[in-house]
Order: sequence, then structure tokens, then C-alpha cells
Amino acid sequence: MKLCQLEFYSRNVNASLKFAGEILGWKQVPVAIQDQVVIMVADDSPYGISIRSKIKSEAAGSEPAASPSVLAYFESSEKLSLLRERCLIHGGVIIQEPLPVTGYGTVMVVEDQGGLRYGLYEARFEGPRRTVT
Repeated sequence: MKLCQLEFYSRNVNASLKFAGEILGWKQVPVAIQDQVVIMVADDSPYGISIRSKIKSEAAGSEPAASPSVLAYFESSEKLSLLRERCLIHGGVIIQEPLPVTGYGTVMVVEDQGGLRYGLYEARFEGPRRTVT
């Protein structure tokens, strides 16, 4: 089984799209599918990405349903210490400060104004992780 699509649920799709554009460089495809915004991905990307409105739970009335339990991490070519400051400038909240992970690099978790959370990763070593001893 292969990963084919990542869907991020947001309380404010426009705010999330603006934040992801500034921090991750995401651009919207000029077509929307129902309540989701499709993001342009590289031709060689093995999966699609979209941001969509959180689904409202009938049991919770007008409260949004819980977010999916999976957090996707995106590798950054920028130092996380610098990216952290850019996230704050664009209204992000740092959920997990940059944290070194022995043998891999540094990770950080940020939340945008729509409640969408991103994991950000800065590699410690050149090349693929599988070559790290």
C-alpha cells in the first residue's frame, strides 16, 4: 500500500493556506474540490496535498471534530532557528520548540491560525537518513 494523499484539516482554510504559502512555499491549484484547497506538488511527488475545513461533528453541535492523529513532517532547507522566527511573524504558535533528535537532526512543531499543525525537520547529516550510522 502506498501513500497517495495528505489532507490537513483547518478551522480557517484561508489562514492555513496563507501560512503554508509563507513557511512551506505551498501554492494553491486553481481548482477546489468541495471544501478543500488542492496544493501544487512537484511532478515527481508520490502524493497529493490538500487543506480542507474541519468536519463538524453532529454530537458536538457546532464544535469541529477532532483533528486527525497523524502529524506530517516536512524537511526544511532552512535552519529551524530561523524558520521558527518566520513562523511567529506569520502568526504561528510553536507547539514544540526545536528539539535535537540524536542521529537525525532537529524537529519542531508549529500550529497556524487555522489550527493546522506541521512538523518541521532539519537534517543533521547530508544525504539520505539510511546512510547515517
